[in-house]
Amino acid sequence: MSSSKLAFASAALCLIAWCIPARTQPVPPPLPQTLTEVADIRGPDGPGLWDQINLDTTTQRAFIARQRGVTVLDLKTLKMLPETMPGQDVHVALPLPLGRLLTTSASTGAVSIIDQSSGMLRAVIGNLADPDAAIVEPQTGDVLVAERRSGVLSVVDPQAGTALRRIQVGGALATVQAEGTGRVWVVVSDQDMLVLVDLAQRRVISRYKLAGCEHPAGMDDMPSLSRVVVACANGVAKVLSGVDGQDLGTVAVGPDPGAVMFADAKAWVPSAAGLLTAITLVPRGALAAQYRTRPGARTGAFDALSRRFYLPYGKIIGSGDHRTLAPGSFGVLVLQGQ
Repeated sequence: MSSSKLAFASAALCLIAWCIPARTQPVPPPLPQTLTEVADIRGPDGPGLWDQINLDTTTQRAFIARQRGVTVLDLKTLKMLPETMPGQDVHVALPLPLGRLLTTSASTGAVSIIDQSSGMLRAVIGNLADPDAAIVEPQTGDVLVAERRSGVLSVVDPQAGTALRRIQVGGALATVQAEGTGRVWVVVSDQDMLVLVDLAQRRVISRYKLAGCEHPAGMDDMPSLSRVVVACANGVAKVLSGVDGQDLGTVAVGPDPGAVMFADAKAWVPSAAGLLTAITLVPRGALAAQYRTRPGARTGAFDALSRRFYLPYGKIIGSGDHRTLAPGSFGVLVLQGQ
């Protein structure tokens, strides 16, 4: 689902989709193409580099977190809206009920809640240490925000626009996913670790070292199959048991993957090499298929209703703190499943 995935003073402020590690590894040749390309939608350069994409099936819009705001894609017309929603160094643009949107900003250390239709700012929650990934916890409706620099999981009330409590996890938090049972999985990228947090107890209850996984980023869980899949910067995905954290396989997915999506009881992992890898999960993780996408397409989202994958991509030029988007290279590739 998982894992985005600009001259800043600190590399810690880099967005996930364009902080690309230098190391690479050989990429296996893709298997025959079976997904259908629906559209290749070219987008504006102005908002700059990108991170995660999230879908709102209620309003039929996709929201792409970017360097200078949020780019909005109309899912009905498959066209980009002409104006960018406000934001600065946005990691995630998370749709909320009642037509609202929550964004996390690295450089401002704030979570903002805005109206999707008007762009009006409704609330700001500040003093967070590099807020990154964010999800809605299905049991409570609260939003969980991973603070990368402080190692804290913040719980936010999106209706009141207030911070409720903080749970200390430790390390650099990259991605969070909820089981729907009051427990959440959190990726700790600098420790190559996956942890399980009990929200009621407000503490970590299990820690699992990800052997062979360097700097994990994207992650998602599939409770119906008791599987958790983590995308790792060194070009592999780890499949673990959602019951006891048992290592159930390592699959090569191409360098610099940034997200994990679930469809048809498989995990789908996009990588910056322009590959989308499908992974079977039962009885163990194994390569099912691999498809060509676009270079740079390392984050994505899947719409179960339309059976479409949405994969932002672009060409990054420069190095270090001076990486930027090559003019005219940003777009969103739309693929249709069978």
